[in-house]
Amino acid sequence: MRKRFALLTIGTLSVLGALAPSASAAGQFCYDLKVNANGSEVVNQAGCQDLPL
Repeated sequence: MRKRFALLTIGTLSVLGALAPSASAAGQFCYDLKVNANGSEVVNQAGCQDLPL
């Protein structure tokens, strides 16, 4: 259980860290999230959201 939580946390933080600089420059927040737990795919999403002006 701790291992799964640690992997999910690391994955989430790395995705957010990678996307932070590009979000403000483009006026959109874009993401591509893939999370695997115990060998099975839990989340696989990608998309963009407009930032409020």
